[in-house]
Amino acid sequence: MGTDAGGMGIDADLPRRKSIKHFDRPLQPRLLTFSCVRRRPLLLDDTHRSIVCDSIGHAAIRHRVVLLAWVLMPEHVHLLCLPWHGASPVSALLRSIKQPCSLRIRHHLEATDSHLVEALSIETRPGTHGFRFWQAGPGHDRNIRSERGLIDAIRYVHNNPVRRHLARTPTDWEWSSAGQWAGEEAADSLLPVVRWYPSRGLEWDGPDAWFGTGRSQ
Repeated sequence: MGTDAGGMGIDADLPRRKSIKHFDRPLQPRLLTFSCVRRRPLLLDDTHRSIVCDSIGHAAIRHRVVLLAWVLMPEHVHLLCLPWHGASPVSALLRSIKQPCSLRIRHHLEATDSHLVEALSIETRPGTHGFRFWQAGPGHDRNIRSERGLIDAIRYVHNNPVRRHLARTPTDWEWSSAGQWAGEEAADSLLPVVRWYPSRGLEWDGPDAWFGTGRSQ
C-alpha cells in the first residue's frame, strides 16, 4: 500500500556540511552520518558490521523510524530514515543504536582477546578510561525537504562504496540497501528498508506491519 511521505521543501547539495538547525518532524526524511572513533576503519570486520545492522534494526522499530536507505562504510555509517508519527527524537535513535552496539562489540572483542579492547580505551576524564567505538557527538544530520532531495540522498548513500573504489557498482557492496532497491531478495536479511517512489509514495504494507516485526528491544 503506497503512503505519501509529504511535507518536503527544497534540499541542498548533500555532501556539504552547513551550520543549520535540524528539526524532528514526522514524515520528513533525515540523512544521518556517524563515524567510528577517530575515523578508524572498524567496520571492515563482518562481526562488527552484523552487530551494527542488528542495532539499527532494533532501534528503528523501537523509536518508530522507517528506514529508507543505508550503507556501512569502513569508518562511518549513512542512514536515510523517515521518522513516523510518534517517533522519538533522532538523538534518542542514535543513542539506541550506538550504546548497545558498542557494548556488544566490546564484549566480542574481550571474548576474542582482541588488541582493540586496549586500543579503543579512551580517556574520558583525567584518570578515567572507557571503551569507545563511536566518535563522540551526533555526527552529521540533514533534513531532506524535497522529492528531488530524497532521490539524490538515496543515490548518494548507495554510491558511497563506488566513489571510494570499494565496489564497481552500488549492488556489488553487500553492506548497503542498494540490493534491496534493485529488487535482490537476498539482501533483505541484512537490514530491511522501505522503498519510496515519488509517484507511489512508500512501498509497504503500512506502519502496523513495519513496527510490529518483533525486533524491538
